[in-house]
Amino acid sequence: MNTETPHDFSFGKAEKLCGKKAFDALFKHPFHFKKGVLKFFFVYPFPTELVNAPVSFAFAVPKKLFKRANKRNLLKRRMREGVRLHKHLLTDIFAQKEEKIVIFLKYESSQIMDSAQIHALIVQAFQKIAKQVK
Repeated sequence: MNTETPHDFSFGKAEKLCGKKAFDALFKHPFHFKKGVLKFFFVYPFPTELVNAPVSFAFAVPKKLFKRANKRNLLKRRMREGVRLHKHLLTDIFAQKEEKIVIFLKYESSQIMDSAQIHALIVQAFQKIAKQVK
């Protein structure tokens, strides 16, 4: 019998980064690295008054790379799904801490990748971030 509590696979409004002040704070002094076609920007610790969740996310696909909105939306949807399924790698760490982290994912390729490849990159990046903030 498994005694662990199941992970929350929802992606609610509190976990979405929004607001000009929050984005200004994110891009003031971000750490960043590239993992495949995704570039990750993150700030740790993040000001607690600007976000509600221990881990918050934002996503972007440049219009310069994909002129059609349906392709940009497809890629953002795939990134959101990858984060939703694998965010527990970070939320388990930050739920115990008083500090918060904000992560911004940017797609940086003109080729459309499938969901499995995007999910694998997100898992690798979350493991790297978890090592850096411990």
